[in-house]
Amino acid sequence: MKDDKIVVSVKHKTLRIICFAISVVVGIGAFSYAIWKITNKEPDYYEIKADPDEAVPLYANGIKLTCYFGGQSGDIKTGMAEARTAYSNSLKWIYQLLDADQTHEGFINIATINQSLGQDIKLPKELFAILKDAYERTCEQNGYNMFAGALYEEWNSILVLQEPGEYDPLINESERERIKRIAEATADLSNFSFDIIDIETHTVRISVSDKYMQLIKELELSGTIVDLNVLKEAYMLEYIVPQLNMAGYTRGYITTESGLSYALKENTDGHYFLYGTDNGRIELAASLPMCGGSACCMFRAFRMSEGELGYYTIEKDGAARLRHPHFSAITGEEYDTFMSSCVISYDGDIVDACAKSMALYAYANEDDAAAIIKANGSGSTVIAYTTQLGPKKVYVAADDAESIVPAEDNGYSIKVLSRD
Repeated sequence: MKDDKIVVSVKHKTLRIICFAISVVVGIGAFSYAIWKITNKEPDYYEIKADPDEAVPLYANGIKLTCYFGGQSGDIKTGMAEARTAYSNSLKWIYQLLDADQTHEGFINIATINQSLGQDIKLPKELFAILKDAYERTCEQNGYNMFAGALYEEWNSILVLQEPGEYDPLINESERERIKRIAEATADLSNFSFDIIDIETHTVRISVSDKYMQLIKELELSGTIVDLNVLKEAYMLEYIVPQLNMAGYTRGYITTESGLSYALKENTDGHYFLYGTDNGRIELAASLPMCGGSACCMFRAFRMSEGELGYYTIEKDGAARLRHPHFSAITGEEYDTFMSSCVISYDGDIVDACAKSMALYAYANEDDAAAIIKANGSGSTVIAYTTQLGPKKVYVAADDAESIVPAEDNGYSIKVLSRD
């Protein structure tokens, strides 16, 4: 019996070694090129992500900064790192200052005020200016209320649910009555006082009636009284953007998931886009010019991505009702007037743009909205909206009609609201 032998061919052995060596070199070259492509930076717009902080883990949630960087790759990398530090520091600072629920070491913030109701408290000058402005807007009773913390707490407890329909006040009578009671109490400004004790030292006293506190206790709410709610991120951007501009980051834009956009002062690229829907399909309705130093607030009644919380549809009286975060702070109700809206401040007043957006959604019918757009549109502010019912129209004040480009391919046209 013959021994089994394994025979290895040595034919063309040299050629095989050469081919192997070439493949190794090619592999290393391809890998090196891939690494170079990843690490090499060319002039372009780049997203700047805030540094994580275990002590303040949520401070950058829902906010995105994009900046343009030019020059050589090394310069771009250095610029991005420095921008990240400047952005992180300013964002974290203002977030902690405006936090209504949690105190932070070294800060006298809104949470501090909520724990010191009825007491004189000396505020940082930035917080004093913000709360003074918020209180003045509250007293206008035009859709914004800095004392509506309980109302936003109640609505948000529904909006964040994976299956919110059964708790919606249109369906759930108990929830409807609960929201009505809270809204009536928060809209009654006699329940609250904001007194400036010393303007030089920024000392204030915020007080709440016993009747209101009894309601909070009865409904087992958290007791967050002062809450910037929808304007919080607007005030944050109002602080952050000048910090970025002063640090030399002047070309780019900052956006929030809530619908706010702010163009840095030398940004020249881009447009603001107003969206609508057609049988559940999201589509462009119009584009509006963006310029450096402008700010925009976009609200909508529909989700932009699958699974986005805060947006859902329920059936009521045989009709589909779109539900969204933009309820009236006056009545606590959501209305079916708007599909989407856009308020642009070309002076960069992001807080005012957001407040005017809230005013639109605070009323139950389109006539009220038309009155608001006539009173507040044109000049440095442009207001446009689409409605849930009727034709595909983008409604806008007469003075602003020429600046808006409707998406004609999607069937949209401009509807001018006369000032007569």
